[in-house]
Amino acid sequence: MANIGVRTGVAFCALDIDGEVGSASLATVAGPGLVHPGPINNTGRGQHWLYAPTNTMNRANMLPKLDWRGQNGYIIVPPSIHPNGHRYQWAERHGPLTLLPPVPKWLEDMMLEYKIPTEYPVVIPNRYDPLNDILQAAHDIGLQPRRKGSRYVLNCIFHEGDREASLTLYPDQRFFCFGCGAWGNARDLRDRTPGGKHG
Repeated sequence: MANIGVRTGVAFCALDIDGEVGSASLATVAGPGLVHPGPINNTGRGQHWLYAPTNTMNRANMLPKLDWRGQNGYIIVPPSIHPNGHRYQWAERHGPLTLLPPVPKWLEDMMLEYKIPTEYPVVIPNRYDPLNDILQAAHDIGLQPRRKGSRYVLNCIFHEGDREASLTLYPDQRFFCFGCGAWGNARDLRDRTPGGKHG
């Protein structure tokens, strides 16, 4: 059976809580014992908490194992099966018809404070190497980035429907997408290999 992916940012948005680490991260900002009043999708190792839709984009790794799925994002829903063999299920009394709550203030604040992740490999060559040139890599695969200060921006090639030009190329030869969280260096861009954490 094929898994079912549902786009976020239209009918709902979702907080992706990945396992015990994600739950611990959640407790640091929302307090222990928080009960979500809306729909809860139990994944193979965590939960998706559904909220009323907002105009926010995705936020990858806001805290360890805690992601936001907004516009242009997606989640897997029941009765799909996780790679670990567990079936996605709606939590008891928190099914898909449960009223969607608005995004709480603690979550809004966390999204506003969101910063680009820095814990990933960055290749900074000692001398010029065209294979490590992020702008050259973009041109090599037919992309036309637009200059924005010291950076370049373009529509993301790692997720569909990006109208915000959320993929950014940085002077230190790395890229990051504010929409889907893809990241990497020039070689990753040339190979179209997404990095970062994805759902």
